[in-house]
Amino acid sequence: MTALLKLNSDYGLVATEDQTTTTERNVFSSCENQRLVFQPAFYDMQTGKIHISRYSSGRQAPLHILDGIPNNVAKRADLNLVSGFIYNGIFLTRQQAADKREEL
Repeated sequence: MTALLKLNSDYGLVATEDQTTTTERNVFSSCENQRLVFQPAFYDMQTGKIHISRYSSGRQAPLHILDGIPNNVAKRADLNLVSGFIYNGIFLTRQQAADKREEL
């Protein structure tokens, strides 16, 4: 069974079954009519944090790119990131995202 990670209503916390961690930035824009999209992201297996895929400038990237991963994370010897997507406030692995897309 794969756990899903969900962002709370203030977009600052990621709640899992056993822990709560913070994310670096807001995931969603404030646009009222924004479509639900798959936002590329990385899940850090050691810390439980989610890192939105970003360019080195800090802008959100439309694809998986490691340039925007914080330096303190990127330099860790035990780095173990899982690539996936945030959809409707939930982190999904690539396979979960593919399954979700089939449902839509």
